[in-house]
Amino acid sequence: MEKAEAIARINAINASRNPLLKDVGNLMLDLDLELIACCEEIRRDGDLIGEIDLLFKIQEAEKALLIEVSTRSTNISEKISNFFSKWGCEDNETLVRNRFTIGQTVEVIRIFFELSGSKEVSASVSHFTNQRGNHIFLQYDLKYFTDAFGKIGKWSKNDLFSFLKIKPREERTIAKDGIQFYLGNICAYAYIDRVDQLLRYCYIFRRIKDDKGYQRVLEKGRISNIALKIQSSNFLAFPSAILISCPDAIHLCDTPKVQADCPGLVKVRIPDYFCACRVIDGQHRLLGFSNLVKSIQENHFLPVIALENIGQLDEMKTFIDINSTQKKIDRNLILVLEADFDWEKAVNKKEYFEKVAVSVIKKLNENSSLRNKIYIPDALAKRKGKITLATLVSAVLGNNFIGGRKHIFQENDEDEKTPFEEIKNIFSLLRKHIPNYSTDVGSFFLSNKGLRILFRMIQIYERNRLKSNIDFNRESLIADLRRIVNDELVKKLEDYYGEGGASNAVMEMFSLLKKAKRKKYKNFETDLKNI
Repeated sequence: MEKAEAIARINAINASRNPLLKDVGNLMLDLDLELIACCEEIRRDGDLIGEIDLLFKIQEAEKALLIEVSTRSTNISEKISNFFSKWGCEDNETLVRNRFTIGQTVEVIRIFFELSGSKEVSASVSHFTNQRGNHIFLQYDLKYFTDAFGKIGKWSKNDLFSFLKIKPREERTIAKDGIQFYLGNICAYAYIDRVDQLLRYCYIFRRIKDDKGYQRVLEKGRISNIALKIQSSNFLAFPSAILISCPDAIHLCDTPKVQADCPGLVKVRIPDYFCACRVIDGQHRLLGFSNLVKSIQENHFLPVIALENIGQLDEMKTFIDINSTQKKIDRNLILVLEADFDWEKAVNKKEYFEKVAVSVIKKLNENSSLRNKIYIPDALAKRKGKITLATLVSAVLGNNFIGGRKHIFQENDEDEKTPFEEIKNIFSLLRKHIPNYSTDVGSFFLSNKGLRILFRMIQIYERNRLKSNIDFNRESLIADLRRIVNDELVKKLEDYYGEGGASNAVMEMFSLLKKAKRKKYKNFETDLKNI
């Protein structure tokens, strides 16, 4: 179907019938997929089998995407089961192939867009997504790919192909002059390539939710600024090469040299197909060209260093090493990435307990009164107004809730359940006794500064409890806080900065508690050295 006709077909969809069907259809057209069918009934001997919302063809991969878009929040699991069962049936798939002249060599991939706003899909349908060619997209995924297209245009198609694990039908290569060398035991190749070719075979391995991608959020302003400088010829050269990884056992050289003969001139076999190489460093430099006209992409060249056949964890370590020594890399992202590694407690004690803390905090963000209030980096995460992962990790570890000398909330080093339940309880009590009755007080203990103060108070309370200095429970402490905390005190506490400021703020608050409840806090010790 011609592009103009496809656009007309999509825009003719009755919005009241399915308001987001147009959005999904237009996104696929934006990504240069070919529309085959839209809102078509499939019948056998006159009997209705079902209706296909959208059917697209991916020419370069010999794949077809059979898409259902659902916006109704009732019977979600049943609808998903029916969709995959119906179109996963070989006889029904044959009807679709025959109706729209899809060749037998073309693989049909089934995608169910669950866009009712549900955060997750029932485990009862997980067996469908474990089968090849079946995928479920939520609102989050649609938003991500729409956002990516808005930033880098049609090149976000590679993101989609990577997400769907789509490979090309033919893996061609092009030979280029290059230099082989070694980084430790890793074989690397340096060469120059045209921007349009790099955009074709490179993709960004972005972190979405809990997958193992590692790249940061694309900054549209940064991409636009680079593009503007390129157009105005203000970029004579980029400061460093694009660093890429070629996974999947790609061999970049037919006859690689041994280390003793390197560096040496070789013929580098560059992939000539989509999603072949992942960008480790330089995503904004490369994608600054993404929305420029084809002639500019074809007439600009970038230096490239390609690492051959290294593992995903090595890619992540390289990404961390590079960005840790540059301007800065978000500490929150570092914590999320490092939590993907298997740290040996005896060798990497700090990283080991940080990983435990990150795991606990992720659970709090999913199932507690802190749900969706914690900033955990991924491709769409918004930081504004949230408690940062780095602040929580620092407060949890710094106050010995996890690890340290005390392990206040752990039964053993591996224990995640107890700290999760205990910290969840703290915020449940906070919500119960210090509700959002005023903007200043209600939100203070959910700010990064207020949280540091609260956790330090809890540590001191727990140590006094363990020393049997007190006979009241945690809820009683939180209830007492409610009696002394007001807008005036919060404004005063806002002036305390850093760890030292947090300590002074805690001392002031316990001083107020002792005045208000002199008998109750008679034996309460605030000096950590004594408890």
